Amino acid sequence: MEKHGKDIMFIVFILVVVIMAIIYFTVPERSLFLQNQIKWWSELWDILVK
Repeated sequence: MEKHGKDIMFIVFILVVVIMAIIYFTVPERSLFLQNQIKWWSELWDILVK
């Protein structure tokens, strides 16, 4: 069951990356968006690694 949860998280991760890439190229203030995303991804990484 734990492996199944990791597979779902990986699929969600890929979908979020694609969605954020689309948003990144459509947002005029890219640097602010990028800073927020780096913070968000670092927090997500800390949760997933635990």
